[in-house]
Amino acid sequence: GRWSGNDGSTYYIRRVGRAAVWWVGFNGEATAQNIGQRYTNVFRGTITGGTIHGTWYELPRGEGPLDSGEIWLKLEGGDPPSLRITRERRGTMLTTRRWDKES
Repeated sequence: GRWSGNDGSTYYIRRVGRAAVWWVGFNGEATAQNIGQRYTNVFRGTITGGTIHGTWYELPRGEGPLDSGEIWLKLEGGDPPSLRITRERRGTMLTTRRWDKES
């Protein structure tokens, strides 16, 4: 489904099976004409308990550098579909720190 990042970004997050999580993220709101111009990223992670651990990668669509990194996320409100996801650890160039599920 569609999720909003605390930095004004839009993410489409999908759980596949019991433990795999994938996303594609764009700067900007879903209705903006310039969505993803500054950055576009993808992620693949694995759910263990209330944590998602995985790696994200910038795609060569935006204006910024092609960063990537390992990331740990916390599910709030239980197992997906939770209503909020928060970044647990620093040390990554990813600007989004919180994702809220859109209805």
